[in-house]
Amino acid sequence: DRPWFQSRDHIPDLPSCIVVPDATVRQWEAEARRFLMAPLQIHILSSRQAVNQAIAEIERRGPPFYVNLCIISMSQLMALDGRGEPSVRQAEAGTSQPGGGQRGLFDLYFLMVCIDELHSCRNGGSAYHATKRLTQRASVCLGLTATPVPTSLLNIVYEADAIQMGGKSMEQLVKTVQ
Repeated sequence: DRPWFQSRDHIPDLPSCIVVPDATVRQWEAEARRFLMAPLQIHILSSRQAVNQAIAEIERRGPPFYVNLCIISMSQLMALDGRGEPSVRQAEAGTSQPGGGQRGLFDLYFLMVCIDELHSCRNGGSAYHATKRLTQRASVCLGLTATPVPTSLLNIVYEADAIQMGGKSMEQLVKTVQ
């Protein structure tokens, strides 16, 4: 029950999510266990079934929700997004359907979504779209990258838009940099 950025509001009691390259999932898990406080519950979202199990466990345990950290690889996030028609994406992600069904990853609200290797979103492709969809329900979005963007300013615009930075629509930002 701590203040949120020195305001009267309080920090939301929500889980957090880290999107990482495939090869670093276990490294992120080990470092989270080493450096973050107990009673941290780490959920590795390696499949649709793992996502559904994690959501069920988070909801079963109840508050406090901030002790939950979800770690998912970018390739798994893109697989859940589907990149098809909205109904196809919802079915593939396990999201709630009219008249029933279960909640999916894109239905959750997060305290923080952290994207490791944000440069994977620089070209507006599948990684960008899946990241943008996930970060829409996050209180705080953080992008990590050490990779320089050698091609164009447009790459930086895509990265910023993927983590909800800015305030202009993507179309306005693209027009501005072109």
